[in-house]
Amino acid sequence: MAVTLERLALSQSRLSEYFSAKELAMQIGGDQDAWPLILVKELIDNSLDACEAHTPPVIEVEVHGDHFRVSDNGPGLPEDVLLGSLDYGQRISTKAAYVSPTRGRLGNALKVLWAAPFVAHGDEPITIVVDTPMNRHSIHVSYDAIRQTPTITCTQEPPTVKNGTSVMVPYPLLASLLADGGDRDFLRCFAAFAAGNPHTTLRWQIGEDQGEYAATNPDWRKWSVTKPTPVHWYTQDQFTAYIAAHLANGHEALTLRQFVAQFAGLSSTVKQKDVVANTKTGATLVDLLKDGKIDGAAAQRLYAAMSAASTPPKPMALGIIGKEHLEAWMRTRGTLIDFSCDYRKATMELDGKPVVIEVAFGLYRDLDRLELVELVNWSAPISPPFILSHALEVADIGYRDPAALVISVAMADARFSDHGKARLELPGDIQVKLHEMIVATAKIWTKYKSKLRREQQADARRWEREIAATRDKELTAKAACQTPGVMKAAYLKASGNGQYPANARQIMYAIRPVLIELMGKEQPWKNDSTFTQGILPDYITDHPDETADWDVVYDDRGHFDEPYTGRGIGLGTVAVRDYIGSWGKNEPCPSIGGWQVERLVSTAGPANRFQYALFIEKEGFASLLKAAKFAERYDLAIFSTKGMSVTAARMLVEALSEVDVTILALHDYDKAGIKIRHTLCNDTRRYAFKTKPKVIDLGLRLEDIAAMQLDPEPVLYGTRINPRLDILASGGTHADANYLVRGGGPGDWQGYRVELNAMTSDQFVTWLDSRLAELCIEKVIPSDAVLANAYIRAQRLKRLEREVSTIIAAINAEPIIIPPDLFTQISDELDLLPGQSWDAAIAALVEGDTATDPPIKNPAPVPPGAGSSETIISANPGGLTP
Repeated sequence: MAVTLERLALSQSRLSEYFSAKELAMQIGGDQDAWPLILVKELIDNSLDACEAHTPPVIEVEVHGDHFRVSDNGPGLPEDVLLGSLDYGQRISTKAAYVSPTRGRLGNALKVLWAAPFVAHGDEPITIVVDTPMNRHSIHVSYDAIRQTPTITCTQEPPTVKNGTSVMVPYPLLASLLADGGDRDFLRCFAAFAAGNPHTTLRWQIGEDQGEYAATNPDWRKWSVTKPTPVHWYTQDQFTAYIAAHLANGHEALTLRQFVAQFAGLSSTVKQKDVVANTKTGATLVDLLKDGKIDGAAAQRLYAAMSAASTPPKPMALGIIGKEHLEAWMRTRGTLIDFSCDYRKATMELDGKPVVIEVAFGLYRDLDRLELVELVNWSAPISPPFILSHALEVADIGYRDPAALVISVAMADARFSDHGKARLELPGDIQVKLHEMIVATAKIWTKYKSKLRREQQADARRWEREIAATRDKELTAKAACQTPGVMKAAYLKASGNGQYPANARQIMYAIRPVLIELMGKEQPWKNDSTFTQGILPDYITDHPDETADWDVVYDDRGHFDEPYTGRGIGLGTVAVRDYIGSWGKNEPCPSIGGWQVERLVSTAGPANRFQYALFIEKEGFASLLKAAKFAERYDLAIFSTKGMSVTAARMLVEALSEVDVTILALHDYDKAGIKIRHTLCNDTRRYAFKTKPKVIDLGLRLEDIAAMQLDPEPVLYGTRINPRLDILASGGTHADANYLVRGGGPGDWQGYRVELNAMTSDQFVTWLDSRLAELCIEKVIPSDAVLANAYIRAQRLKRLEREVSTIIAAINAEPIIIPPDLFTQISDELDLLPGQSWDAAIAALVEGDTATDPPIKNPAPVPPGAGSSETIISANPGGLTP
């Protein structure tokens, strides 16, 4: 007998829509792996809308393995919006009922923000922290699966921020997403927001990597969410819904004139009075009700009267991103080919609502992928909002092409077909216009690619021939250096034809262009140490006759040397601390004949000795600086490090600055050199200056490179972050950034650099002399009082030396009695105290000698091995000298 199942009608709470993975994915508009990115994107949207009405937005995003944080500099999230979002029985938003070109007005962003981490954690309670100028809010989220109700509580503490909003969301699953390359999605999202918002500074950090997109135009304006909107942007149904939203939220007492005043073009009291009079309904908003619902005829009369009394704004009022910003943005992504950027703009109106379309296209020298950015109302949807396949096919744009394509559509009433604001419902007229603009901007690429296809086969054959030819003549770097005359010519060039010492790296730079030509490759070796520590020393060893008079120098790392005194220290923390501590006291005076002359002038440290210290970012120039007498000619202390300035160097810089010594920073023209100079006078995590250092930049400049025709060398940056950002943050100019970083992308940025070693020794000396002359550096001459004391001391020393000379001559004339068992006594002494030397033992023996035997004059020389009972030697070669 068949059993019939009686199905029960099972109810499910609508509140659960936010607390199951399946339902929440529909609310957010993406699968679970994409939730962190969508939530961060939504928070950036909200921050931009909140900030731009008050101040140029500054947004900071941190993404770590177990949490993410979004902070802004806006007025702060309103308390009623935040607390209202905790009620999942209603949707609260400051934008949902309005029609305006905002970045979204669905009103569920905060609700999914509270729910998503909880669902992703596996239903474990979580706490989200929201900081505003009003309070610190800890949002605690849990869910009762049986009752199908969430429990959202909020505890408040005193505020920790003075302005803006900061939202910290725990999300342990981020670690696995980032490990799978999810950080690239975040980077693309940040880049897209930078493309669409010229007024925004966006700083980001993903793990240890960080970067910044600086605002290109802080004064840029668009249609703000706080700006009154025209009634023309509403359909009749949207207008009626807007009235209903006011009544539903307790605004029954609002007068019709107050209601009308909210709309653009109706701020005049005369217009408001005329509109209300033409409506012939009543004085307050509640008068629009009839039988418990809005009177459609009355609402229509009000809508018509308001439309007739105001003029809709032109599409341009929405805001234009513009070619200048989009081209500047493209240049942050790679080496843009000059004049390849094409930009088109179109404005139109659909059903009385304005639309602005902007398309920009550019070509790169160094990319192998398409940089595609799609923007809707200056925001970056996670999923592609436009249908582009046909337009890209007609324009012949592929996803592996070295190009950038930015598409921006701004419209008063952007409608999305999902809660995640990903799928845009784009009218056909806009889609057609967008297609035309893409094809037009990419016309130069379309023509070039067609020509490229025709030549592809010929190009392949040509490359095969060139590669084969290169292999036939390929040499190793060591073999190329053995070419007769090559290494000698490089040494003579680097040393100024033998006039000065030559550092090993200077020789490397002198020989490098020759090797490039001989070997047919741009980089003769993978690492510079291959030459400086291998090829060059081997060559000197293998060619002793040729290199006998070569003065090739290497230097230790981290030294500081005073001028004149001969005092030098290693740049270690303890050594620097001891050196600085010695400045408060004079060093012991040298004794003459056991007598000392009091120092009347300070000689320890910089006092009365030097007013400038030359810092050079690398080792290897000490011999050259010494040979050219820079320390003596300019009264310079000289110190150097290898690589980034160490803490000890910054301690010394600060101490010298406190006694009015100016630091002259000499560095390469590269990213590292600019950063080294920056850290020499700016706070870092490891060292914060209490006294602002006095540092003058003496590094290589673009005009120096051009004047001396120095050859740049290519450099690869293995960082994900655009090195331009680091250069600019370290005080470099945009011209520096554009020279040092020519293009590439995350992990393979490319550019050029020029080291100090690229100069020959004579070039270096001439160049540094000119830089010091620009500063009008003069030799140190102390005050009259110091000079007078020094003169007194010098006279006393002269007199003392004269007297001591007479005494020394008399002592040297006296004979000395040598004990016959001297060897035995010294041997016994060393047996007792093995830690001392033989000459120390002699000194101890003489110190304790009480013999009073008179000396024997004019003794005969002692023959080797003689065994006399005592030996007497007079006026021996070991006598004292004055």
